Amino acid sequence: TNDNTYTGNTTVKAGKLVVNGSILSEVMLNGGTLGGSGSIGSFTATSGVIAPGNSIGTMTVNGNFTIGSGVTYEVEVDDAGNSDKVVVIGTVNLTGAALSVLPEAGTYNPSTKYTIIDNDGADAVVGRFASIKSSLAFLDPSVVY
Repeated sequence: TNDNTYTGNTTVKAGKLVVNGSILSEVMLNGGTLGGSGSIGSFTATSGVIAPGNSIGTMTVNGNFTIGSGVTYEVEVDDAGNSDKVVVIGTVNLTGAALSVLPEAGTYNPSTKYTIIDNDGADAVVGRFASIKSSLAFLDPSVVY
């Protein structure tokens, strides 16, 4: 929950790291889960789960955001149009990652837009999600890149 100033990289291999303060250095996810509503340096994931927020919330990545084919990006959504998201100040690379949409209880409209990744607008999004999963019975989420 505090602001960390160490300069070494952070690697998550198992368990869950929840960042509600800040980590200045790069965070690498090689298993386990990264969550929280804080800020980190660049982020690279080869396996595991990225689940921004504490319930619905926002994580900030001050650098590049790269998630590979062994990674699941979990976002919680509600029927009011709120969702977890990552704000990225850098490039976004989604090549082959899976998107998992976790709806909270509620009555959902057939067409509600959510921003789940908000990049700085200076860099294009590279790649696409390989799959999208959701437990919504009659609504199928889709992604506009």
